[in-house]
Amino acid sequence: MASSAKSLRIIHAELASLTWVFFKDVDLVGLGGARGFIVGVAPRRLLKPEALGEPSFIFS
Repeated sequence: MASSAKSLRIIHAELASLTWVFFKDVDLVGLGGARGFIVGVAPRRLLKPEALGEPSFIFS
C-alpha cells in the first residue's frame, strides 16, 4: 500500500514538472491521501531558455 502511494506522488511530481514548462506558476492542491489537483497559473506565451531557469521554490 505504501509503495502505491509513493508511486502516485512520483506521478504527481512528473505531471507538475511538465505543467511547469507551460505555466509560470504551478500549485499542487491535496485532497487527502494520494489525491489532488495540479493547477497551472499564468500560461507562458513564448518559451525562452531564460524563462525556464530555476523555479522560485521547490518542495522536497
